Amino acid sequence: MWTTYRAQLKITWLRLPAAVRWGVSLFLLARGVLWIWGWLVVTFIPYAPPTQLFDGPMPAAVEPLILPWLRHDALWFTRIAMEGYAIPDGRGTKAPLYPLLIQWGGAGLNGQYSVAAFIIANVCCLLSLIVLYEMAQREFQVGRRTLFALALYPYAFYLCVPYSESLQLLLTLAAFWNARAHRWWLAGGCGALAVLTKVTALAMLPALALEVWQARQQQPLRNGAWLLLLPLAAGGWIVVRQLTLNAADLTLGAAVLSPDFQAGWNADIAWPWQGLMSAVLAPIRLWPGSYTTMAMINLLVVGLLLYLTALTLKLSRSSWGVYAVTMFVINLMLLAPLVPLLDMPRRMLPAFPLFIAAARYWPVRGRRLILIGALVFELSLSALFVKWVFIG
Repeated sequence: MWTTYRAQLKITWLRLPAAVRWGVSLFLLARGVLWIWGWLVVTFIPYAPPTQLFDGPMPAAVEPLILPWLRHDALWFTRIAMEGYAIPDGRGTKAPLYPLLIQWGGAGLNGQYSVAAFIIANVCCLLSLIVLYEMAQREFQVGRRTLFALALYPYAFYLCVPYSESLQLLLTLAAFWNARAHRWWLAGGCGALAVLTKVTALAMLPALALEVWQARQQQPLRNGAWLLLLPLAAGGWIVVRQLTLNAADLTLGAAVLSPDFQAGWNADIAWPWQGLMSAVLAPIRLWPGSYTTMAMINLLVVGLLLYLTALTLKLSRSSWGVYAVTMFVINLMLLAPLVPLLDMPRRMLPAFPLFIAAARYWPVRGRRLILIGALVFELSLSALFVKWVFIG
């Protein structure tokens, strides 16, 4: 009986679309590795400040799996979901969609907001992998390699923790998917929701406008008008935050930068070339201080991102290259004077064309060594994150 059931299960699995099979498989592999890794880090590496949960203790069965990954901004999101924005402690820099989903999910889980945040982020990660595979496979037949390129990006573990990057990535993919199908109202709607997840999603606007122009359909003005939902979402959020959420800062920078980034790192907005130059000079300026290593890591990853961004310009889907370049430029503008591009490697996770370009154009020579190095790098950064040392 078990043999028959297993055979039927195998047949059912093989009948699923390849995007589902590869997306689910890679998600389960990555999620399992991170769960085991988080437990090992907490158990065998000494010292970590206690995690203060604002929604009380979670069920004992899931605590070892979730608690090690509730760090930094993850706690901000749960606080906002429970308390709202009225407390003037910088939380107004968090866009509202992810905390709102946590609020709804936590209410459905009897007040377990941290568990809800974790589930939402991981569901979005899984769906993102499925959609990304399908998009990369349809356009360039590199679906599987694209998923591995994303999974081995050193900051990819943020897609599996209660941060908003996985939700932003999913909505960004949905916007470009619908633009490809000329469903402009859905493209604009998904783009607006992405902006309400993180205002840097405005980087989609030039690329989606290029999609409208390249479609050359009738009524281009009406189709393009749906893209106005993106700036309207950004402007509406900033105004509402100012008028009703007791937020003192009306600027776009305050809507983009996270509370810890803005308050703890004296964040600022600069010209892109100033951001790049600051990142290059930071290791020299900080040497031999305690932040030198962090500045060197950021510089290394920003160099990688610059290379991948250049590769996206070779993609036949020119709008994807425009989106990657715009994301890169916008994130160069968000500076912390101490460690200039502190959050940039994480904020670039929704720039999906980077990983498609890596899958399509990355040199074959030395690829295995690069993959091993990327995996070790990611595990090292995630261990520092679990031990409260690393903010990316």
